[in-house]
This record gives sequence, C-alpha cells and structure tokens, in this order.
Amino acid sequence: MKHFLPFFILFLSIFSLVSARDNIYTVKGKTNVSIYMKGIEKPMKVLHITDSHISGTMPSDPQLAAYSKRMHNAYPMVKHFQTGEMVSPKDMFKELMELAVNEKVDLIVLTGDIVNYPGESGVEFVMNEIKKTSIPFIYTAGNHDWHYEGMLGNAMAQNREWTNKSLKPLYEGKNPAYSSTVINGINFVAIDNSTYQVDDKQLKFFIEQKKRKLPIVLMMHIPVDTEGSWGMGNPDWGPETDQNYKVEARERWTSNLPSTVKFKEEILNMKDIVLLTGHHHENQIDIEGGVVQFITQAATGKAHRIFNFIPLEN
Repeated sequence: MKHFLPFFILFLSIFSLVSARDNIYTVKGKTNVSIYMKGIEKPMKVLHITDSHISGTMPSDPQLAAYSKRMHNAYPMVKHFQTGEMVSPKDMFKELMELAVNEKVDLIVLTGDIVNYPGESGVEFVMNEIKKTSIPFIYTAGNHDWHYEGMLGNAMAQNREWTNKSLKPLYEGKNPAYSSTVINGINFVAIDNSTYQVDDKQLKFFIEQKKRKLPIVLMMHIPVDTEGSWGMGNPDWGPETDQNYKVEARERWTSNLPSTVKFKEEILNMKDIVLLTGHHHENQIDIEGGVVQFITQAATGKAHRIFNFIPLEN
C-alpha cells in the first residue's frame, strides 16, 4: 500500500473522484476540493489556512525577545506557492483574507502555526486582518504558536499558559483545548493536538461529538498518523524519533499518552469525518477506510485550500 500512495496522491492532486465509504471527494488542482457528505443542510465554502508563520514586532521584554529570536527570523521572505517570486508571509496573509472575501467563503479555518511564537503584536496583526473580512473563523494552535524556545517548562504547561495569554483573542471565548461549532449541519470540531498528544478531557469531548451523529470536520495542527503520513499516534513517537528538540530548545518527547492512542483509534473508525491539518508544509491527501485527511501546504507563500461542502442525497 505504501509504495502505491505517492502515485495515488499525485493523481489526486490533479483531478479525481474518490469514494470513501459513503462520502465522495473531488479534488481539482492544489487549491480546490469538493466534498459531498450526507447530513449537510446546504452548500458552504471553507477556506483552510495553516502554517502562515507570521512574526510581529520583536517583544520588548528582553527575555521574551531572546526566546523568540530564532523563529522571529525564520520566514522573512518565502517563495510564492504558484509564481515562485519572493514574498512576505504577512503580505500573503493579507491576500488570503482578500481571497476569502472575493470567494465569498462562509468560514475561515486556521489550523495552527499561524504565528511563529506567542507575541501579542503577531496575534494582533492576524486578528485585525481577519476582522476586516467580517467572516467567521475557527482557530486551533500549532506547536510554534504558543512556544517560546528555551523557556523552562514542558510543552503542555507552556501550551496552557500562552493559549490563555497572548493567543486568547484567536479563540473568541472558545475553549482552547477543544470546541464544537455546528454550521449548516456540519460539526466543525477543533482539537488542540499541538503537543502531538491529546488528554483524557479532549478524548471524552471528541467521543461526545461522535454521539451527535453529525458529519464532522475535524481541525487539528498535527496530522493523524496513517500509512501515508507520519503523525499523531505513531507508535514510534518518543525520544528516539525526536530529531528537533535541540534546535527548537524544548524538552524531548517522551511517549504517547493512552488517550492519544485511543483518540487516533476513535478517528480512524469513523466514516462521516474529514480532517483538516497542517504541520508538514506540503499538500497531501491520506485516505484510510472512511477517513480522508487533507494536509494543506504552508500558507507562508499564500498556499491554501478552498473546500466546498455539498449535501449528498441518500
């Protein structure tokens, strides 16, 4: 199966009609996807943005500035995903907000690493640009959004601290760890798995959402581990596979929580679910049983996907 996936994904990226159990997905080019699902009340259009890696001004606090220095300078200019010209992630985020308005999308989905670190100016920039559109949005964190490199404390503690401080405006009152927003019969569920793990409360919440018998669009930063994509719930996740802990100046991975393993199982046993994720900075489509996972290319150079959710008649 693994040797077949790269060709299959390439085929999907050009144009395809794929049926995964009861659902049908059409993919055209890099940016346009149509998803036909039972239970959707009326068509809706969603703009998916991930990994925009925006830096604001350097924090005035010298200690915070030291913690954010590497990521602050990580993406000053990048290649536009279509033209190849050098562009700024901030300018591309502005253009994506203009695209959202021009395409008349109903919802903007942001799946993490939207900012390079939890600086208030970066978050303020993002919020201001989104507000200009007057379009609803849902945000969940990525592993860089809340992380000040070199700061003492484990990932979960830092996540809790900074999602409730600098990142708080992006949640608009929602629980940063998990939330549910039902629109047109679709349950848009956000789960923060930016530490590569989910806890017991998140697992319980997700199981409760499954019981609602609504089609689910699950939004997370880290992809779920599948045959085609290394990700959350991989059995080899741990200190031996953690290659970046020194570069990112953080504690080394330990091992998967039982709740993470169970969460992965709960997802992959579903049929009325679509996953929108990021983290890998490349477009990819994973199909496993009735689950389709869309990993969207990093938005630093304006990459994105537009999803058209369409009712599927019985």
